[in-house]
Amino acid sequence: MRVKIFCTVFTALIVIQSIYGNEIVYKQVKYLVIGNNIKQPPQPRTPEDMARHETEWMKNKLSLTKEQTVKVDSINLQFAIATDNLFKQYKDDREVLHSKMVELEKQKRNVLQAILTKDQLQKYDEELSMRHKQRPPHNNKGLPEN
Repeated sequence: MRVKIFCTVFTALIVIQSIYGNEIVYKQVKYLVIGNNIKQPPQPRTPEDMARHETEWMKNKLSLTKEQTVKVDSINLQFAIATDNLFKQYKDDREVLHSKMVELEKQKRNVLQAILTKDQLQKYDEELSMRHKQRPPHNNKGLPEN
């Protein structure tokens, strides 16, 4: 049965190739062989997307008030832009990038300290710590280890 299906698909691909060329056949074969089971690399997110995501996360985890949410959204955008700039500037030097990111996180925490309550700040620290622990370890090229 599988051989019959394969032969039918193969024949169809030959016909498609004769009509449309190799590129479409390559895409179809790739889809048939690989399918959608392989994770696609994540699409780069804009600083605005990162800030929006971070604000939603904080709003849900920390029960922010509307007033706090507005302020936190602005702060998250500011730091997301700074983070994006660091990634662009130090993309080839992971050690320097890491130290700059740690410093940026400290700065962000200091700014948030003026907006969040003590309980919220404690919860923020705990949640941030959990997020760091859940990240996969990286090799020296900046890629997750398999």
